[in-house]
Amino acid sequence: MKIISVKNGINIEYVSYFMSVTRLVGDTHKRYWISEYSKLPIPLPPLEEQSRIVSHIKEIYSTLDTMSNCLNAE
Repeated sequence: MKIISVKNGINIEYVSYFMSVTRLVGDTHKRYWISEYSKLPIPLPPLEEQSRIVSHIKEIYSTLDTMSNCLNAE
């Protein structure tokens, strides 16, 4: 596990969501952070836009959770 810290002007949740949807394909066991993730460019809109994106993702997840709970209750 690698602990990540970010610089000022970067929303850590934005980076986390970006990394969670980034798929790396590999057939070997290797240190992906050093060999792969550290080389990925992460598009960084202004901080306000990063925060807006994170808020929107959280809203979508909340809606999905609500829908899932409704389906499971039936």
